[in-house]
Amino acid sequence: MMKKNTATAIMSVVAIAANATIAIVTASLLSTPKNDDSKHRHHKHH
Repeated sequence: MMKKNTATAIMSVVAIAANATIAIVTASLLSTPKNDDSKHRHHKHH
């Protein structure tokens, strides 16, 4: 029971983190597409 509960908790945290990341990325893309493009170019250059 405890092991299952821990696994469920970890999966929940991962799911929440993934949803938060997607939401932040989506908001960033919608808010500042130019800034996002600059960051991508910078990363490629580096």
